[in-house]
Order: sequence, then C-alpha cells, then structure tokens
Amino acid sequence: MRMMAHGVERFTDNDDAIVLSAGFNISKQPIPSPGVDLIIESGEKSGSVIISRNAVQGAKSYLWQ
Repeated sequence: MRMMAHGVERFTDNDDAIVLSAGFNISKQPIPSPGVDLIIESGEKSGSVIISRNAVQGAKSYLWQ
C-alpha cells in the first residue's frame, strides 16, 4: 500500500485534487525541525570535551550520548 501511495504522490506531483480523486486522503506534511547548533570543543584536560548548544524552548534537560 505504501508503494502505491508513493507512486500516486510522484505521479500527481502532490496535486491535492488528483490525490483525492485517486481515493487517497491528504495528510499533513511533517514540519522540518530546525537544525541543531551543536558546538564541540576540546577541553582543558586530555580526552575531555566541552559540548554546548543553543537552548531549546521548553527543554528542562539534555542527554548527551
């Protein structure tokens, strides 16, 4: 079914009227997330790094792995 949906999407060039007439529903397109402004620098001690980034609105903590 996904392959057929992708085919319809390509064939119709995302024209909503044609997509609807093919029996498919129109779905919301995902909103691209803004790029992460990540900065990694060498730390003062050998093997250490300093990691920083711009704050994310509403975030209470970050997890670095």
